Amino acid sequence: MRDFGEYLRAYRAYVLANLGWGKALSVALVWLAGMFAPLVAKTLFELPNWVAMTWMIVWALLGYIFAPYGQPHHIGALWSLAECPLCLECRASRGG
Repeated sequence: MRDFGEYLRAYRAYVLANLGWGKALSVALVWLAGMFAPLVAKTLFELPNWVAMTWMIVWALLGYIFAPYGQPHHIGALWSLAECPLCLECRASRGG
């Protein structure tokens, strides 16, 4: 849970420095609209369940991968600091 808090603090700093809250909110709303597009489409016309499920899974994965400051980017930054993120904690606990 501590890592998630660290991620949220880093994301807040990134948004404040690069995007601004307006742009970040608009991107989040577009992502949510894309997530629920199959549900809206199913109300308007017949759509097979597998198409809707595939769309939502692919949309979520693409959102996760291509996020301007997503969890993969955060983990990559941690791994560039050391071979393993736990190594930093191990060194701190040993006093070195």
